[in-house]
Amino acid sequence: MNNLIKKFSKTFELLYLYDESSIPKPKGNKTIQKLNFHQVLNEIEELKHYLISKNQASELFGMQKDESFKGILEHIFQTFDGIELLPSTEEKAANLLYYIVKDHPFIDGNKRIGAYIFVSFLDKNNLLNENINFATLTSLTLLIAKSHLNEKEIMINLICNLL
Repeated sequence: MNNLIKKFSKTFELLYLYDESSIPKPKGNKTIQKLNFHQVLNEIEELKHYLISKNQASELFGMQKDESFKGILEHIFQTFDGIELLPSTEEKAANLLYYIVKDHPFIDGNKRIGAYIFVSFLDKNNLLNENINFATLTSLTLLIAKSHLNEKEIMINLICNLL
């Protein structure tokens, strides 16, 4: 078999499953470290200062519009009868990115904040690997931003498979 075909066989499979609207959700890994609301806000503040120093953000970056960001963090760790509704770290991370990008809990910087918190969460849970580089992160974030709301499940499943 051609080396390129072998190397990218998972890509061809996922593209086929995407066309069929049937990307499965992999089992995934157990979450090691949850996110703390105040620590995440500190991380966003650190990102803000970095971006301001590069003239890529203003003081509006990372300002919360309302309590929806806290709700997003609570949602991804939600349980019912002691069972996590999003059982894997990959599923939590994918939902985290999706909700920050789509729900716009901040006045400015939702895509950048979503992308950063996504990789930060993966890193804290030892799941940040070579599959996620700047090109992948940029592409996933923009794909979510441009997706329709009725495509949420397929976006989440795609991200979980890429992790």
